[in-house]
Amino acid sequence: MDDIEKIIKLFNKKPLKIDFYKYNIEFPFYEYIPKYNKGYKIVLEIKEEFQKSMISIINSFKKQIKMETLDLLIIMGTILSMQDILDEFRNSIYYISEKIKRECPGIEIRYAFEGFIDFIGLKEGEEYYTIDFEVDIDVFKKKLEEIVIKGRRFHAIDVAGGLDYGNYMSWRSNARYAILLSDSPNHGRLYHDNYILDDFPERHPDGLAFEDIMENYVKKNINLCLTRIDCSTDKMFKIMIFAYNQEFQKSKEKPKIQQLNYEKKEKKYQQCNNIKKNYKNKENQIDGKKFKPTSNLGDLISKTAAEIYKQYSKKNN
Repeated sequence: MDDIEKIIKLFNKKPLKIDFYKYNIEFPFYEYIPKYNKGYKIVLEIKEEFQKSMISIINSFKKQIKMETLDLLIIMGTILSMQDILDEFRNSIYYISEKIKRECPGIEIRYAFEGFIDFIGLKEGEEYYTIDFEVDIDVFKKKLEEIVIKGRRFHAIDVAGGLDYGNYMSWRSNARYAILLSDSPNHGRLYHDNYILDDFPERHPDGLAFEDIMENYVKKNINLCLTRIDCSTDKMFKIMIFAYNQEFQKSKEKPKIQQLNYEKKEKKYQQCNNIKKNYKNKENQIDGKKFKPTSNLGDLISKTAAEIYKQYSKKNN
């Protein structure tokens, strides 16, 4: 048996091990060929050529994985006044998923959630509720159901802490999108009017500043949507947008920040309820679907998420 046959035999016994994310290609048969053997030079040449080819394939593979994936993070204040909005999000998660997939065929969506409350009256570890990125929507939905609303109404809360936690999620895709939902502002008089009760009016207890948080979001290429639920967050949002745009000027990727309005569909929903009363035995003629949106939340998230994904898909094509 000549040297080449020995090499082929060794290769068949131990196939190549390839790590697509570290460019690491192991040649298990390589260690068995002594340097003085004439087959060593042949293996060395094969390895170098193979390495070049595989790196090209790996780059293409990595690019394709990122291009076809969307990282979607919901950052939400989980306090009493946000109960309806949390319920709406839980109920509309499948609706959101289907809407995005219709707009972007072949997309894989990774879902994450960061719930935040405040510091007062809570034990350590109860201030936040983190669900890191999850591909399985059923698993994600199940984890959402475990969230319990806590905290007080009409108080400043730990918005900065919730956003800061978003930085530490396992972001992977090129298309990265975070949506903030809060009807209460952050701690500090700078961020709200006097009618908001604030236990820490001078500064955030942990010293967190939106300037630093927005800098990290831009550096990580995370697009951010600020969802306006009422006027209590107006001052805070202006400061956040300014801080984000300051960092935006330095960024090559150019992620974006936007503010959109959360709108309830009370009139439309009330009309639907009135129709139901007239057609008690014919509900299937009204809609036929179990889910009826009570706000624009599902459409807001799905539409903007699809836009972010398309934006980055164009860059990669």
